[in-house]
Amino acid sequence: MDPEPSKPVIGSRLWVALAVVAGLLILGDLNRRMSSAVRLEQQAAQAATEVVALHTQNAQLATQLAAATSEALVEEWARREVKMVRPGDHLVIPIPPPGQTIVPVSNATPAPPLPGPWEIWRALLLGL
Repeated sequence: MDPEPSKPVIGSRLWVALAVVAGLLILGDLNRRMSSAVRLEQQAAQAATEVVALHTQNAQLATQLAAATSEALVEEWARREVKMVRPGDHLVIPIPPPGQTIVPVSNATPAPPLPGPWEIWRALLLGL
């Protein structure tokens, strides 16, 4: 009886090492996929929140648009702001008594000062 040749130990150890490396690579890829899935779920939740907020804002704007285009509001604005009258109405504008002056009321807000050239360059270069 011939003694059976023993299998090389180096070959089996090589296969085990390759299996361990392949397992580590698979685990690394699985970890990467799981972290990207968590990130995508967070982004989806944030997008869903933004969608709900935008639907709410859309409903508010639709209500404002309906109110702004109503006949009663347009007529009130025309009478109050533009001093328009209907046929048969008489426009009455009170005048101050003699010797009293009217102080005009300014609702305009002053424009913000324009940025200097160095501020423009700083914003362009540094993104501030």
